[in-house]
Amino acid sequence: MTAAAILGWILSRLPARKYKIYLPSADLEKLEKKQAGGGFLTPVWEGIWAMTKPFVAAYVAKKIADSAKAPGPNAFSEALRQTAAFIRGIKIPE
Repeated sequence: MTAAAILGWILSRLPARKYKIYLPSADLEKLEKKQAGGGFLTPVWEGIWAMTKPFVAAYVAKKIADSAKAPGPNAFSEALRQTAAFIRGIKIPE
């Protein structure tokens, strides 16, 4: 029993064997298109998102801070609900 425990401890100290597995794509044209970057709208969308992300983060932080000031046990869940509604574009009555 002790020998098994010692052997298990020794084996647990060995580094994990990591292999990179490359699977060939069935359609090489799709693979090349994915690697190309996604077309014309991808850089446009990334630029728009880079400009609007700080505003979204500030809005979410303000909503969470406002709801944290409010008394009650459900302040955090209310902030999450308002944040999810904002992301979905739903108007919640205050």
